Amino acid sequence: MHVEEFTDIIEAISREKQIKGWSRRKKEAIIAGDYEELVKLPFDKLRVTVFTHRVTKKATGLE
Repeated sequence: MHVEEFTDIIEAISREKQIKGWSRRKKEAIIAGDYEELVKLPFDKLRVTVFTHRVTKKATGLE
């Protein structure tokens, strides 16, 4: 079992969601307190996608 204490409920919920997105191996490492292994494991379930939108003259009607 892994326990962390928070004074702010928003921070606690945020951390819980973060850990829920982790791989099983990462969760096992934090439960075991193996922080060296924890930082070695990739953020395999954390995917950040950035979308960019180009505004063209045609799209804005400014031809």
